[in-house]
Amino acid sequence: MTKINIYDDLINQPNEKIEAIKKILPDCFDIDGNLLAEKLQEVLSNNFAKPTTERFTFNWAGKQQARELAYATYVDGTLKFDTTKSKNFATTKNLIIEGDNLQVLKLLKKSYKNMVKCIYIDPPYNTGNEFVYNDKFELDINKYLTATGEIDADTGEQLADYIKKDDGKKHSKWLSFMYPRLMAARELLREDGVIFISIDDHEMHNLRHLMNEIFGEREFVASFVWNSSTGGGIRSKYVNKNHEYCLCYSKNQIELPMLFSPLSDEAISQYNRSDEHGIYREKDFAWKTDSKNKNQKYGIKAPDGRLLFPKTGYSYRFVEETFLEALKNNQVVFKETKTSPLVYENQEKAKHNIYIKKYLGDGTGAPTSLLSKSHVGISNIGSEEIKKLFNDLIFNNPKSTKYIKHLLQISTKPGDLVLDFFAGSGTTGQAVMELNYEEVNKRNQDDFFNTPHPNPLPQGERELADDFFNTPHPNPLPQGERELTGRRFILVQLPEKIDNKKEAFKAGYHKISDITVERVKRASEKYQGIDNGFKVLQLTNNPQKEGLLSLGRYDDNQFIIAHLALMYGYGLNYQATKIAEKEIYLLKSEIANTKDAIIILEKQLLTMPDIMNLVLQFGKGHYKFFTKECALNIELTYNLLQHFGEEQIVTI
Repeated sequence: MTKINIYDDLINQPNEKIEAIKKILPDCFDIDGNLLAEKLQEVLSNNFAKPTTERFTFNWAGKQQARELAYATYVDGTLKFDTTKSKNFATTKNLIIEGDNLQVLKLLKKSYKNMVKCIYIDPPYNTGNEFVYNDKFELDINKYLTATGEIDADTGEQLADYIKKDDGKKHSKWLSFMYPRLMAARELLREDGVIFISIDDHEMHNLRHLMNEIFGEREFVASFVWNSSTGGGIRSKYVNKNHEYCLCYSKNQIELPMLFSPLSDEAISQYNRSDEHGIYREKDFAWKTDSKNKNQKYGIKAPDGRLLFPKTGYSYRFVEETFLEALKNNQVVFKETKTSPLVYENQEKAKHNIYIKKYLGDGTGAPTSLLSKSHVGISNIGSEEIKKLFNDLIFNNPKSTKYIKHLLQISTKPGDLVLDFFAGSGTTGQAVMELNYEEVNKRNQDDFFNTPHPNPLPQGERELADDFFNTPHPNPLPQGERELTGRRFILVQLPEKIDNKKEAFKAGYHKISDITVERVKRASEKYQGIDNGFKVLQLTNNPQKEGLLSLGRYDDNQFIIAHLALMYGYGLNYQATKIAEKEIYLLKSEIANTKDAIIILEKQLLTMPDIMNLVLQFGKGHYKFFTKECALNIELTYNLLQHFGEEQIVTI
């Protein structure tokens, strides 16, 4: 009998036969719908091969290439400032970067590894709509962008290459697209950092597996559920889907501090009583759990003198020591009730229940996994924000600032760095500014009212009297200090071309990154008194390739300094000062514990007096030196190193 290769036979069959087998034997197909011949052979022959080892694995077509890409070094590109698009360039600490996010993330690692406190991303959901995907590094940025379809070879216009809804390998491609980006993101996070990822049902299950592999299953914090719509509109065939998810993972849960969230309006409404300590709600002291801790089953003396104990199946919420402290602080309430989880010592039915006063305090608590509408709203809020800023809906389905701001409140504090590398319309940038603005105003108000005033008013009349506010305050906040403690952001967005039929294109926005920049710019006008600026950068070719710097072909010294700052870990919010008549600069890093640098960009050979001037100005410190090859000879280099006590100079 001739052995038939079932797979070879089937691949030549019409698609309907393949589909018929899929209905009967779905386990013989991979996640992308490809027939697994060996599994089908096993079923038909009833001969199941026994693997040498069995373990849980998560695999897809292209995973090995994705891993190779994740670990590949990338030095062919750099970032260049665009001062014409920037706002408050000289003072701002915020960054908006136009470029492929995988390449940009790899470049950012050189300066910002282990520095980001919070990452929020809203990646493609792979819902059947198209999304850009073509990860291949070329020796030249323009060749890369042309090969990926992001630049038209003839016109130089930016284009894009997409995964389409009928792509048979769309799940595998999506995973391969996400894998290296999430790997790079993890390296940027601080040890106490977190990442939030918005997603829906199309890839939620795959994303959980992917995050477990990259971050570790133990780093899973929560799967937040957002009631993102009201459920109106056209009725779905089966179920109206009114929710999305937001996955949260930590870098290292041992280092992750407690998360706090403002209480929802619903939760706050329960605080409907008050006393001299503030507003509170009453909470049962006995709860339905049969704790084995004997310290949670002690006797409590009721007002009538008899002892109360929790009945079978109940325990007290707190140990006796905590109860006695609460009793001392007048936080215990005894009330007569018809039913009670308490019994008297003699087993008679209790006439009293015990409640604990739980005060609102600062109005925060552990965040709930069911995101409250009072905190994040619904999905159309983001669209309304865009319409308000642009007088038109030029970007579809943006997240709202309210949503992102809630996640930032949970996970960050002033001074932290926030990253979004699927920036879209720039919601995260606006959310950071808005949160900084609100916190600064609250802090100023608190400082104002908590400092003794030279013209005090009776309690409750503050808001009515002009003379209180018009009197000079003894503790004013110095101008310019507000922005020093605010959160900072880095936004990354692909300069993806916008279809010329879209309203955004007609409004003058030819790339999505144009909308990102313009949205943050327009929104920033509302947030005065904080850092409401941003530096814009674009991905471009590395000027150190082929020794072009040393050959003197680059005259833009500011670009060269920015490139060196990025590549050698000085960050993009550095300070560069010209320190001589010739092209010599002092570079100070934004990164703590980084040596200052002296950069020599003179095209002509320096003289010994030039070296001695440097020694007189800076000879007592330790610096990293960068120089064009043409600026120093052996003698000058030797004298420079001798006087500064350094070991080497980096030739650029």
